Amino acid sequence: ERQTGHPGGSLSVCEILTNLYFNDANISPENINDRSRDKIVLCKGHAAPMLYLELAEKGFFPMEEMHSLRQINSRLQGHPCSKETPGVEASTGPLGAGYPFALGMALSDMHDGVDAYTYAILGDGEINEGVVWETCMNASKFKADRLISILDWNGVQLDGTTEQIMPMGDIELKFKAFGYNTIVCDGHNVAALSAAIETAKSVKGVPSIILAKTVKGKGISFMEGKNTWHGAPVKDADYEAAMKELGFTDVFEVAIGADLCAEQEAEDFIKEVPEKLPFMATSCCPAWSVMAKKTLPEYAHYISMSLTPMVLTARMIKKQHPECKVVFIGPCAAKKLEASRHSVRSDVDFVLTFE
Repeated sequence: ERQTGHPGGSLSVCEILTNLYFNDANISPENINDRSRDKIVLCKGHAAPMLYLELAEKGFFPMEEMHSLRQINSRLQGHPCSKETPGVEASTGPLGAGYPFALGMALSDMHDGVDAYTYAILGDGEINEGVVWETCMNASKFKADRLISILDWNGVQLDGTTEQIMPMGDIELKFKAFGYNTIVCDGHNVAALSAAIETAKSVKGVPSIILAKTVKGKGISFMEGKNTWHGAPVKDADYEAAMKELGFTDVFEVAIGADLCAEQEAEDFIKEVPEKLPFMATSCCPAWSVMAKKTLPEYAHYISMSLTPMVLTARMIKKQHPECKVVFIGPCAAKKLEASRHSVRSDVDFVLTFE
């Protein structure tokens, strides 16, 4: 929607972050101020869009806020800001800067006897930075076994492949030489990632790093392995092509239904106000309508009964393609209720929400 952000690196780190937030890391909005929580530091801060999606799904802020990505005065800027964004442990963006921060958190917890882990997610372009290896020396010296690092090992950075820009040789041997326990796994396999984390936790006295083999732009063929998608905006045509590649025949904006809804509401208003009703309340959300009718029953007949944008769009599609299956994709869980209710035929077959 905003056509901004870093899609390539966000897609390569998807399973890594999802596994941490929903499987292995002890972190939630409820314990975010608890010292014993686990900490997650996205050192490769440009993958902020995926971090924000995980945080929203976890409940740190409303999913609807994702629409404000990288806009003026938004809490969701192009790189994470711990002062503004709930759930963000460290402000990152300058490559390498987040890693010593993560080590400091881990060492602080270890010094105070806090039973917690710190997870640091690095980019393989990021490990060109000298500060990463200075951090490794310190992590090894101070036996930081509560620091679990994960390398998003996709082999591509801003201007080309990692081999073209700055060849690093045998990365696993390099980390071993700095005193690290190393584990190699498929970075897009959640079970493999979780098993690697369990292995890392079992190793005592040395820091561990998981070298997670990933693909930049994973899941979209024209993005995969391409450095041009490091920070390129996803245009409308790109979005439609990606959705079709994922199995959808066509893509329709619900905004079409919003226009139809506005027309219906305008007709209702002209017919009813002010001759029959002093005012008319409208909302594209059926959940709001139900709530309003329950809490203010005396005003129930003042609420417009026009169909919602989702329903109007689905009916338009079904009229054109009677045998098709309509899938609604959006941020609101209330759409599931709207699609399944019996009082109004929705014509929506499946609902996928971000919550």
